[in-house]
Amino acid sequence: MIDKSDEVVVRRLVKASREIAFEAWTTPEHVEKWWSPTDTAQCTLCEIDLRVGGQYRLNMSDPADGATCEVEGEFREVTQPERLVYTWNARTDQGDVDNTLVTVEFHALGDDATEVLVRHSDLPDTPIREGHREGWQKMLASFANHLAISVRHASEDFRMALEYDVPAARLFEQFSSREGVGHWWTKDCDYEPHVGGKASFRFGDSGFYANMEVMQLDAPKLVEWKVLDAKHPDETGFSDLYDWNGTTIRFEMTPLENNRSRLDFTHVGLGPLECETVCASLWAYYLNESLREYFEHGQGKAND
Repeated sequence: MIDKSDEVVVRRLVKASREIAFEAWTTPEHVEKWWSPTDTAQCTLCEIDLRVGGQYRLNMSDPADGATCEVEGEFREVTQPERLVYTWNARTDQGDVDNTLVTVEFHALGDDATEVLVRHSDLPDTPIREGHREGWQKMLASFANHLAISVRHASEDFRMALEYDVPAARLFEQFSSREGVGHWWTKDCDYEPHVGGKASFRFGDSGFYANMEVMQLDAPKLVEWKVLDAKHPDETGFSDLYDWNGTTIRFEMTPLENNRSRLDFTHVGLGPLECETVCASLWAYYLNESLREYFEHGQGKAND
């Protein structure tokens, strides 16, 4: 299509699949993080009803200069994950812009690259067009940065590295037996301490449980479990209460000087999950607080 004189066309390559890019453009949790043309601007309101005829509202303010912008409109076309068309009515400090049209296209350039094309039509005059061109260029830069961060985080496993004032062999014992796990994680468990053995961990009234298979047991260096069946508590509100299934939990011990040891903990596959923030916090609590309390005072904070 030939660019018309009353429109602005801006393109940007982003490092994400078309599906991920489309989701980041249309999901409030994402939009709130990138809908700002400067480092100091903030998205203060984001409402999106993603359907033909659905409405959206976006408000932004910049404490640095006091600038504000309020945008609202209606979706005319929603074709996932390829194309969006919506009306654009804006209230800004520089003036109002009404009855314009935004088209956003997502062109796949492989599995992990997408060209995002924004076409803003029916803009009334040159100063407004140039202002919107600059604004969209900054918005797309912010969008690309957000995707670079979120996709990278999603591809990473959750990792922790901790040091303890105990030998590696004693650290190994805490992950390789029912008694050991009962010191720091949960006392309500079963554990077959051999490769291929089954291990079940239960957390009382919370409703959380995790059934594992012991994949590696290499004293005093490595313990690895594979999650066969696990369920988050209902009250978490996660859309998938079983998303631990298929992930792997790994404990690697390294001897240090003076009878000390290092634990490299990895929850493989946790990064992309909805529960990542909550689970990462809980792993930190149990490994950095509960297990350390057991070593230092003889009593951890394991679930009863």
